[in-house]
Amino acid sequence: MPIKSIDTTPNPNSMKLNLTDAIAGKPATFTSDERRDCPVVAAALLDIAGVQSIFICNDFITVNRRPNMPWQPILESANQILSGGDATAVPIESLSLEKDGQV
Repeated sequence: MPIKSIDTTPNPNSMKLNLTDAIAGKPATFTSDERRDCPVVAAALLDIAGVQSIFICNDFITVNRRPNMPWQPILESANQILSGGDATAVPIESLSLEKDGQV
């Protein structure tokens, strides 16, 4: 389920990762402190340094970072996880959107 595109949000600490395929039917939020019933992909995303929580719904994931953490390493790690480490995955640089200095 590679990343198709990335959207900024009104919250500078959140980014919406649009996926090529649906990941979940039922919306769910997971935090670094609350991982009960957390899917494997969600747990891997929460293990990324700087990630505070994630929201999963249909074909997108919203990643919330800890304030003042840089976006680039978070997005690069998320891209690796969601693409399954596929070397042919689209480079994050071509997906990133810069808005108000977020990325």
